[in-house]
Amino acid sequence: MNLPRVDLDDELLKFSHLILLKFNNQIRVENIRPEDQEFWGWNSGNLNQFDLQKHLLIPNNLTIADFNQCISNTEKEPGFFLWANPQGKISSPLPTKWEKDAETDNIIAIIRTEHVYATYTEKMENKKYAFQASRLPGFVHNLYSPLNVIIGRLELLRAQLSETKKLNDVVQAAYRVQKIVDNFSYKIHNEHNKHKLPINLNRFLREEVTFLKNDLFFKHHVHVNMELTNGTPEFAADYFSLSGILSESYQFMRQFMDAHQEYNLVVKNIATEQGIGFELKFFGKLNHKGKKGAVLPFQLQGNYLQMTKCREKELDSSFIGRCMEAHKGIIILEGSSELLRLNYTFPLPS
Repeated sequence: MNLPRVDLDDELLKFSHLILLKFNNQIRVENIRPEDQEFWGWNSGNLNQFDLQKHLLIPNNLTIADFNQCISNTEKEPGFFLWANPQGKISSPLPTKWEKDAETDNIIAIIRTEHVYATYTEKMENKKYAFQASRLPGFVHNLYSPLNVIIGRLELLRAQLSETKKLNDVVQAAYRVQKIVDNFSYKIHNEHNKHKLPINLNRFLREEVTFLKNDLFFKHHVHVNMELTNGTPEFAADYFSLSGILSESYQFMRQFMDAHQEYNLVVKNIATEQGIGFELKFFGKLNHKGKKGAVLPFQLQGNYLQMTKCREKELDSSFIGRCMEAHKGIIILEGSSELLRLNYTFPLPS
């Protein structure tokens, strides 16, 4: 986003997907360009309501001293900033370049509204469909195996009505089909529900791990050990905000796993005075470079604002941050040569 020192007319700004916000020497927004454009809910009609502290500094965990340092930074590359709209909703991290007029002390924020540095093209609402659809081939595969047993045994029963001992195989296969379908139905129903639901953390973890078995690599190469303790209180939350964190983290960690290796997964619930949460640990020999280009080791830790601004390759940290915003939790994602770990804890909702 290196810009020549020339005046940018409105048509060029539109073509470049750029917005210019002009701040006066009192750091109040004076105007927006292009004049007929809107930026994240802000337009020429409500710019007088823009509050630097509320709509820029707080979302980015900045002090006024930090902000002044950003302005005086002469580096050519833009920084990434979160912006709050008039209702307080936070944007994705947007590349923002700051210019200061030495004569007037006016400040210009040059913001690229179309994010060209990373792929944040999917709406958060569509993420659930991507996660669900990615498991459909395995889902069908898992259905066919027990169904074939049912069909095969029924054919035998037709030919040998006197032999009923094989009926147990049919019943067991039918229960397997029921369990697979129930799990898929549970996840889809809860993720599509836009209201807060009562969530039992242990059931949530069991259902999510069962759903991961529709990834045939997970089913055949990952040995699961569920270490769930009793007594974790039920709480009300948006189901997808929790499952989204687990699913996106697994998608990211999955790329480091070798198709010819076996892995052990330990799943734990967390319940302390500070809050509740869960932890997933994958043990086994991992590839240094993931299939999507990320590399080991890595270590990420932070709250939803820090994750939203994170730039880890091939991790949609902006999506994770938006999921975390509902719980105000803390996430730890780390990977080494033989360990992948997800830890997420949050205050118990009142």
